[in-house]
Amino acid sequence: MSIKDLFVGKSGEYKVISNLLLFGYNANLLSVDHGVDILAEKEGLVYKIQVKSTAVDKNVINYNTDEIIETAENSVNLVVVFFTKKTKSLSLVIPFSFLYMLTSGGFKDKRAPMNLKNVNFIRKDSEIFIRNTKCNVTFLIDRYDLLNCTDDDPYAIPEYAEWAGDGSIIFGDDQNTD
Repeated sequence: MSIKDLFVGKSGEYKVISNLLLFGYNANLLSVDHGVDILAEKEGLVYKIQVKSTAVDKNVINYNTDEIIETAENSVNLVVVFFTKKTKSLSLVIPFSFLYMLTSGGFKDKRAPMNLKNVNFIRKDSEIFIRNTKCNVTFLIDRYDLLNCTDDDPYAIPEYAEWAGDGSIIFGDDQNTD
């Protein structure tokens, strides 16, 4: 890991802490990273967060699927921060219940985007995708209100997301309410 990578990683962690504070969380950066970078508290609930950051122009982060599954099963939320010189930075907030939906649920469901050895997080302008441009997760940009607390069930499918027939994901107001 280069010095530049260390600075980018630490910048991402501080960006997430700043956002958490703005959303009303009391957040602390941990001294040692053992799969959790940040502990946050809000209204008596505790949240664990792992941050991944990139500052390369191609805006792709590769993440090992086994690490993602471990993150979800340990009730750790993932925040992926994209820095670029040309546009403003974006934070993709992925609650651990959604991670589980994309991974373990994905190994049972071929529509899931995280059933490969490594997963790509791709930024194209102001949109973010997982694995390919079919799986648009832009809905999760700066959605700190969706974080799972440590008491939440990591195996529960989130209410705000569901699979569409074509393998894409439907979020929030886009869901069919029939």
